[in-house]
Parts: sequence; C-alpha cells; structure tokens
Amino acid sequence: RWGLTVSSSVIGNLSMFLEWHQEDPVDDFERSRNQIIFESNQKNRNPFIDHPEFVGMIYGNQGLSTNGFSYDQTSILYSMYDSNTINIGL
Repeated sequence: RWGLTVSSSVIGNLSMFLEWHQEDPVDDFERSRNQIIFESNQKNRNPFIDHPEFVGMIYGNQGLSTNGFSYDQTSILYSMYDSNTINIGL
C-alpha cells in the first residue's frame, strides 16, 4: 500500500525492536506528537512514549535501562481513557 517492503524476518523480531528502543530513546518530538494526538479527537496515547520503561517491564527488562524508574507495586495499571464512555461521533 505504501510502497514499502518489509521482510517477514523483521516483523516479530523482538530483539531487533528492543535494540531499536534502546538506541533511539523517546525524544521531545515524539512526546509532543503523543500529546497532540491525545488532545485531538483521537483521545488516545502511546503508553510506550509516556513510559518507555514499560518495555523493560513487559519484556523482562532484557538489558534495558529503566532510566531511574522504580516502583513498589507488583502490577501497573495504565489507562489511556479518562472515562468509561466512548463517543464515536455519530
């Protein structure tokens, strides 16, 4: 559709995505884009932009830094919605 070719060996390659996550940390542009999307009609966020440390927590901290993040609870709940109602605009 977009004229891109991606080999099947790249899709689902967790170690490649973890390396990419480590080598290209979240920057101000990505944070700003995440905020703009949230403030638009879309109203959702990318939790991995807001909390890059989630990658290490979800995938077993496979050599990833948590940038000083610490927590005392055994589970973390993250909701990108601020209510129980979804307005689909019809």
